Amino acid sequence: MPMPNADQAVVPIEKVTEHLLNPLHPVGGPKARWLAALGHCLESPKELADDLLGVVRISEDFTVQSDVFGVKYAVKGSLITPSGRSARVLTNWMIENDTSFPRLVSAFPARS
Repeated sequence: MPMPNADQAVVPIEKVTEHLLNPLHPVGGPKARWLAALGHCLESPKELADDLLGVVRISEDFTVQSDVFGVKYAVKGSLITPSGRSARVLTNWMIENDTSFPRLVSAFPARS
């Protein structure tokens, strides 16, 4: 079973355009280069957002951690990319207090 409320998950487009696909971002730059090598580009942010939603909606490989802001989920899965290659990805999601939907926090190449 996927993480709770995975069917309601959202990926803020700003997270994709300003962080994950921005090669100039101080933290996101290496992620952007990794994603570009897999065929994702800044000109098609919705494609990456949809692919990340696909991961969270089907993966049953996740861990849970609570803190004062809400519940955090680390979800591993396979990202099917525009290049046709599959890549292991670790996605971080949060269901903040007083909300019911998971919001993407970040995504990284996953270590097996």
